[in-house]
Amino acid sequence: YAGARTGSPAKSISGRYGLYYGATGTSGRASSGAWVYGLRQDTVVRANVAVSASPENTTTIRVQLEVYDGETGKLAGRTETVTLAAGAWKQWSNLLPAYGVTQGYVRIVNESSSGTFVGYGVVNDGASPGSATGTDDGSFIPAVPASGSSGSTASLTLSSPAFVEGGSLPVEYSCDGAGASPPLSWSGIPSATVELALMMTTLAKDGEKWNWVLYGIPAGTTSLARNSTGVGTAGLTSDGPNLAYSSPCSQGPGAKTYTFSLYALSAAPVLPPTARQVTGPVLTAAIADRTLAVSHLNVSYTR
Repeated sequence: YAGARTGSPAKSISGRYGLYYGATGTSGRASSGAWVYGLRQDTVVRANVAVSASPENTTTIRVQLEVYDGETGKLAGRTETVTLAAGAWKQWSNLLPAYGVTQGYVRIVNESSSGTFVGYGVVNDGASPGSATGTDDGSFIPAVPASGSSGSTASLTLSSPAFVEGGSLPVEYSCDGAGASPPLSWSGIPSATVELALMMTTLAKDGEKWNWVLYGIPAGTTSLARNSTGVGTAGLTSDGPNLAYSSPCSQGPGAKTYTFSLYALSAAPVLPPTARQVTGPVLTAAIADRTLAVSHLNVSYTR
């Protein structure tokens, strides 16, 4: 068993710090995503999250963190996407307060089509460095690879002929135009995939909203046409009551980011009997333990 210990040499009036980092073998690396649980930040402790790209990666990886509120289980926000070269490392310090969270957890998402990484969280004594209040020490929290992600290479890639990653959503796919659902295509479906699910989300002031909830997509499907119907089953969006794509129609000014997420599933999710009962949160919870790979496609729309 290997690891490393960090720490200040002696206790002083400003406190000391120390942490043992356990080594992570290749089987502990993640590809599509990983979870860091047990984070907390208040007047007593503070939390950081870090991600390190595997040195063996042949290309860069693009990583984003999703921050969840531990009290409600809801998504509180997403960090900016960062690009990590092979062997590169990124730490997000004092992450939770930026999203109004005291105790929560984080999902690390690899948005790239290849590459692996390790992630971890650190909970340190004291609200700020040198302000120890109790043990003068810290806790190391290794990330847990998402189901199907450990020790493998992600390959699922979602794209659209109508827009590019980080681009603008054409008006015809919004409520200011025809309100059509956009064409999408994907590749790299894991061989163990039983079916696919697709969701389109945005983060509003009052939490995450779902513009598209689609499940039961056959594993052999590789695309959805513009205004696609008859492929998979549409659930209930946040705007309801129609069981269909709900085009972006933000009431506030300025650009809003919308995320299309495609999930490759190892088994069909257990869901309520009627599609109207299958909301975004319901589907998200149902596929959490059977997601082999996920790919995200981010676009913005300005009204």
